Amino acid sequence: MSGRFRPGEKITIRALAAALNISITPAREALANLVAEGVLDVADSGAISIPSLTTERVLELAKVRESLEALAAREACKNLSEKDIEQLRRLHEKLADAHSEREYGAVIRLNWEFHFALYRRAKMPLLLKMIEGCWLQAGSYLAIIYPAYGEISDGIRNHEAILDSAVRRKPDELAAAIVRDIELAAQSLLSRLVQDSGRRFDGLDLRSDKHARRA
Repeated sequence: MSGRFRPGEKITIRALAAALNISITPAREALANLVAEGVLDVADSGAISIPSLTTERVLELAKVRESLEALAAREACKNLSEKDIEQLRRLHEKLADAHSEREYGAVIRLNWEFHFALYRRAKMPLLLKMIEGCWLQAGSYLAIIYPAYGEISDGIRNHEAILDSAVRRKPDELAAAIVRDIELAAQSLLSRLVQDSGRRFDGLDLRSDKHARRA
């Protein structure tokens, strides 16, 4: 979720056990669970890796996230207290500061904290778990779009729109801002994929099947 692994990167049980200072058995079980959830891939040889990056995977994940996170935003908006708003404001300020300093590792972490501070207020544990699953699958993509994504300020401005909608307790506006945030990151990633492949990228609407087929 923090973008520390890149698509296609292999993960070994021994390396994981050493990194977390645990034995082989719980490391193996943890990786098996992540494979079962679709977060990791396993080859016929048994090698475990971060799933490879494809246009189809990016589009599907973005569409699923839009639906789930828009719902969480609407439900959360009903439960936001002034204390919650203040927490969101503090996280946004820290994120903006990290962005201005180009500390992208901190930006990624604070972005996660900001979104989940909001989604937890929906008080829907099953929905939150589903969103976490999507973020686990999307985490490796962050390693692809930064630092180039950090050179633009659209993400920061969109977070300002999210915060403003939360402050004014506007559920539909908040959900729309969340969807824009997801689309913005997905479009940046798709642009990078198309650039690497040498094709032209004119942007797309992730909610349009026509554009999804064209991509």
